[in-house]
Amino acid sequence: MKCLYSRRHFNRALLSSAIASVSGMAGFRSFAVAAETGNQGKVVRGLGQGMHATTQTYNSSAAWSSLVRTGHRSKSRAFSRSKVVIPTFILENKALSVTSLTAEGDLCTLKVASTSGLVEGQQIEMSGASPAEYNGTAFTIHIVDATTITYATHKGPSSSPATGKISAQTREIMEVDLPHAYRFQVALEVRYVDALTGLTTRRLPYLFSGERTALYNGPGSNPSGSIVSDWLDHPEIPADAKFGLWTVTENQLGPASPAGTLPVSWNTCSFINRHEGIVENSRGPDTNISFIDVDAAVSRTSVNPFNSGQGGGTQGFWPCQMLIEYDPGDKAVAIWGDSIGDGVGEGSIGSGSHGDAMGSNRRNRGYVERAVDETLGLNIAANLSKGGDGYKYLSLRGNIGKRLNLLALANPTHIWWQIVHNDVYLDDAQFRSDAAKVFQQVRPILPDVVHVHSLCTPDASSSLPVSSLAAEGTTVTVRISDTSVLIDGQDVTMSGVSPRDYAGTFPIRIIDPTTFTYSLAEIPSAPPAGTRIVCNGQFTTETQQTAGLAFGDATSSRGRKNEIIRTRTAPFDIMSRIFDPNPTAEGGYSGASASETSRWKADGTPWRYTFDGTHPNSHGYSSIAASVPDDFIQ
Repeated sequence: MKCLYSRRHFNRALLSSAIASVSGMAGFRSFAVAAETGNQGKVVRGLGQGMHATTQTYNSSAAWSSLVRTGHRSKSRAFSRSKVVIPTFILENKALSVTSLTAEGDLCTLKVASTSGLVEGQQIEMSGASPAEYNGTAFTIHIVDATTITYATHKGPSSSPATGKISAQTREIMEVDLPHAYRFQVALEVRYVDALTGLTTRRLPYLFSGERTALYNGPGSNPSGSIVSDWLDHPEIPADAKFGLWTVTENQLGPASPAGTLPVSWNTCSFINRHEGIVENSRGPDTNISFIDVDAAVSRTSVNPFNSGQGGGTQGFWPCQMLIEYDPGDKAVAIWGDSIGDGVGEGSIGSGSHGDAMGSNRRNRGYVERAVDETLGLNIAANLSKGGDGYKYLSLRGNIGKRLNLLALANPTHIWWQIVHNDVYLDDAQFRSDAAKVFQQVRPILPDVVHVHSLCTPDASSSLPVSSLAAEGTTVTVRISDTSVLIDGQDVTMSGVSPRDYAGTFPIRIIDPTTFTYSLAEIPSAPPAGTRIVCNGQFTTETQQTAGLAFGDATSSRGRKNEIIRTRTAPFDIMSRIFDPNPTAEGGYSGASASETSRWKADGTPWRYTFDGTHPNSHGYSSIAASVPDDFIQ
C-alpha cells in the first residue's frame, strides 16, 4: 500500500501567517552563497548521489594523508561540466561545564556553568560519573534555571553526590569549523572501471582558483563552510552512468600531524563490491607519503578495498556534493532529515541482501535517497541529514548557516523533509514554532522550491521476560512464555542477569515451546540472579514490542506530531505532499491516525524491518522506498 497526502495547490500566504510570530527575529544567519547560472539557458543544481553534505567524525588511524575512490551517478541527467564542493565544517555536540551532580531516587540534578543555548526536552550524554547509574547516552533534560538541569536515570544511583571526572555534552547538532588546516585534491574518473587495480591515470583534476590543490587554513578561514572548485569541462557522462571521484585529504602539518585528525564523510565498506577503496599513508609502503605531492588523485592506479564487513569499518572523506547543469524543467531533490534520512541502520542485522553500511548496491542510504534515485528516477541534489537532528536544533539561532549555504548551492527544485523523530518529546506548540523558524530561514534562499514531508516511523523496544534461568556446566537453560517467536540457531541477547558471565549475545537451541538453551565459553562463577532478566525479542512479533517514550497510539506525542504534518497544520501548510511510510513499517497501521501503534511490523522473522526499534535496517529502508508513489515528486 502506498500512502501519501497530496495538495497540488496551496496558499503560500499561509506560511507568512504561520511564521509571523518569528519574523524579524535577530540572530539568524543569512545565506552567503547564491545559486549559479548555467550556459545556454541551463540551470545549475546540485548532484549529491553517494555523497554526504555533513562531515561525521575524524579518522581512527595515524594517517595524515589519504586517497579515497568513490563511485556516483547522475540518475536523470547527462552532463559535461561540473564542479565539486568540499565541506569544511563538522556537526558536533556541545560540551557542558559541570559543577556538580546529585541524585534523589532516579532524578538527577546537574549543575552547569550555564544552561544558555539548551532546549527543553533535548537529550544529553553523561559519562565518567560514579556510580555508573548517572551515565548514559540519551537522557531527556528539564531546564530548571540558568545553571540547573534535571534528568531521570533508568535506575536510581546508589550514592550522591556523584564523583569522578564527570563529562556532559548535549546531543544538539552544532556547526563547527574543522579544527585543523587541510589540503584537498579531487579528480574525475569519467568512465568508472569495475576494478581496484590496473586503473587508468587518464583522470581529470578539478582546479581551485586555477590550482590543483584546495586549501583550508583552519577555523574561521572559510565562513561559508565549503570550498567550491572551478568549472571542469569533460567528456559527457551519460545519465545513470557510473563515474568516479578520487579525493585526497591531507593535514597541512604533514608527518607531525596528530593521529585521528582527518575528517570522515561516512563509515564505508565493500560488503557489496562497488570497487571503491582507500589508500592511507599510515600503513604499508605508503607511510608518510603526501598523496598531494605525488598527484595521487590523477596518477594512482590502484586502491585498497574498504572493509568487507556488512556494517562497515573503514573511514573516508570525499566531496559533499557536485554542481552540474540541468534543463530548466529537470527535477533535483534535496533531503533534510535526521538519522533515518542519514541512513543509520543500513547494513545492520536483518539487512540480508538489501544493503550494507553504504546503503543499496547503488550507494543510496536510507529510504529517502533510495526512493529519489531508485523508485522515482530523479537526481539527489544534496543530503543535509544528520543523526540526532530535529527542528528543535535546526531552529537555534545561527545554527544552520553553513548548511543553508550548501542548500543554496544545490538550488533544488524540491526539499524532502524527514524530520520528526527527535522532536516528539516537545509539546505540539513548540514543535510547530521550531519548524516555522526553520522554514523561515529556507524561504528567502529558495522561494519557489516545492516542499514535501514524511511522517514519523515507529519507535519500540522488543524483549521477552525470562521466567527462569539455570546453568549446568556451560549450558544455560532459559524459560520464557513462548519460543515460537524465536528461531533455532538465531542469536539472542540476554540482559538484566548477574554475574555478567550470563549476559551477552548467544546462538540458541530451542528445546520445547517454552525452553531454549545457550552455551557459555566457561563455567560461570556463580548461579544466575536478577529481578528483571530479559532476552531480546528481535522484533519477531508485534505483541512482544513496547512503544518508546512519547510514542504510542494516535494520542501519543508521536501520533499528534504525525497528525499535525498529515493535516498540514501551520507551518506545515507549505507542504505540497506528505509521504506516509507506516503502512509498510508499522504493525497494525492502516493509514489512518487512529490505527497508530508505534510498533514495527513483524512477520515472525527476526529483525525484519528494524535492528534497534528506532532505525530501519536495509530491508526496512528498501521496502519503504519501494512504497513511494511514482508521482510523489511533482
